[in-house]
Amino acid sequence: MSRIYANLIERGLKTLNDVPKKLKKDVEEILKNDGYLKEDVKPVEE
Repeated sequence: MSRIYANLIERGLKTLNDVPKKLKKDVEEILKNDGYLKEDVKPVEE
């Protein structure tokens, strides 16, 4: 599910604010690895 949200964000159809809290950290990691999220962005605090 995290990969699906990451793909939607990369396509501009969703934002990180649309991602459920329990998936947000994984989605941020995927986006960082794909080059869509800068390294200096703070990770989500749970």
